[in-house]
Amino acid sequence: MRLSTLVALVLAIGSGTLLFRVSQHVQSKETELQSIKQAIAREEESIRVLKAEWVYLNQPERLEKLADKYLDLQSPQVKRLKYQGEEVPEPFYPALPKSKPSLTPQPASLSVSHSLSEASSQKTEPVTKKLREDINFNELMEEKR
Repeated sequence: MRLSTLVALVLAIGSGTLLFRVSQHVQSKETELQSIKQAIAREEESIRVLKAEWVYLNQPERLEKLADKYLDLQSPQVKRLKYQGEEVPEPFYPALPKSKPSLTPQPASLSVSHSLSEASSQKTEPVTKKLREDINFNELMEEKR
């Protein structure tokens, strides 16, 4: 026999063996794929059954019957729903200024000749004016109610 015939024979046997192993591997993977598809189909069927059971179990009529049978529920009474006057706090309405404040700065007096009483009356005047505005606003809000 010649060397080329021997090499060709070895290559043919090697290719056949390799082809046989690959086909066996492909067949095993196809079998594994079929078993996975069957498992998926079983799980999807199980999900469909569970969804149908969930719909049945959550029917309002059925739940109402079960609640009447097993729970001691009572309708709310009117006196439980009604608030007493002192239980509900009055809403807080902040006082709003009557007019917009001016954006121009007021000239400051540079003289130091003011007496102590004049200075104290100037400081308290804006406070009392603010209190009067608050009282007027609160009276207006009560009239609207």
